[in-house]
Amino acid sequence: AEALEEGINQLSNSQTTSEDQLAIIRAFGTYQGTAEVWKKLLALAISADLPSLNRDAMIALQNYDDKEIGITLVNFYPKSSSALQAAILNLLSSRSVWAITLLEAIGPKKIPSSDFDQDLLARLSLHGDSQINDLVHEKFPDVEEKTPSLRLHALEQILSAQPGDPYAGESIFTERCASCHKLFFKGGEVGPDLTRYQRDDLSTMLVSILEPNAEIREGYENVVVTTNDRRVLSGFLSDEDTNSIVLRGFDGADITISRKNIISLKPAGRSLMPSGLLNGLDDAALRNLFAYLRISQPITK
Repeated sequence: AEALEEGINQLSNSQTTSEDQLAIIRAFGTYQGTAEVWKKLLALAISADLPSLNRDAMIALQNYDDKEIGITLVNFYPKSSSALQAAILNLLSSRSVWAITLLEAIGPKKIPSSDFDQDLLARLSLHGDSQINDLVHEKFPDVEEKTPSLRLHALEQILSAQPGDPYAGESIFTERCASCHKLFFKGGEVGPDLTRYQRDDLSTMLVSILEPNAEIREGYENVVVTTNDRRVLSGFLSDEDTNSIVLRGFDGADITISRKNIISLKPAGRSLMPSGLLNGLDDAALRNLFAYLRISQPITK
């Protein structure tokens, strides 16, 4: 009890270093504490003054289930960065009480429906909650994926029409790809490192982007984990031992789950990579992105 109170006091103390705050946040994320704990974590999750702690605080909130958490994060969503939005979607889709709040908030002023990919919708349906299922059907009446086969030939024509600018393409890569993929030391570690990928083979690369579920690289298979505290989590296994697993979600966050808390662990049959990655890009932007994806050495502006 004394250690708990001391941790809460340290989180509230403006003199506590960010490194110490991070250690406390991660400690609180290993068990379910009091309401005072999750309220402190929630305040840090939406704090504009400590952006480096936002995502870690959200990860720690996984162990709590108060409805106020969902309401607060839904209201924070329009003001947050794209990286934090991914973390919010990942967190709120993990519990049915938050998933309902999340789906009810879909609309132009809060959360656009375009932010929900097929993997997220599939995870929501795994809760087995009739209210969630009704909301999914209401908000997404047509959830069937459209085949990209007809787009493949059109994209090849666009990309072969004239060369793109890799320097302009770097910013598009940063916005759309770098949260998951690394290319020449720039980017995240959710998906495979693209540096040694067959990036000179345009047809193969296009199929991988347009149809991410067609072939999933070994070691990056998406799994769905159901826990005994009614969470539904998705990601790939970044590490595991006899006592626990480490699940890396589409937001890049690692979540450690004790094996004794796992009810089921099943292949999702889907890639973590969204199928609409190229949506909204005009011809010039497409050429620039692929020019950057096919660079043979790092570039700097």
